[in-house]
Amino acid sequence: MIITEDQLKRIIDDRVRVQLEEQRNAKISRGWLQLRSDIADYCKSVSHCESDPVYSKVQNAIYLPIKYALKLGRIDEVRDDQIDRARQIFNVIKLIRSETAVNMRIR
Repeated sequence: MIITEDQLKRIIDDRVRVQLEEQRNAKISRGWLQLRSDIADYCKSVSHCESDPVYSKVQNAIYLPIKYALKLGRIDEVRDDQIDRARQIFNVIKLIRSETAVNMRIR
């Protein structure tokens, strides 16, 4: 079977289109959606509002260790089987921050 250049381009275009659709429709873990909401609530509680630069700094300070520990390229790639570990990391960060705040008040 001989494939023309136009047919080959169509086949490649179709495969690329399918892959892009799969990426766009990738399911985000329900557990991650809940944890992400909890992290957002925490970030809001320690900053004035979502548009406050402190919000994004706090969020990044939480997201980056989670991404690193779970070897993720994007934070939304957290799977359900990784949620417990991600939540542990989040809780440790909150604990460290609260202990630091207490120590700062004592001085």
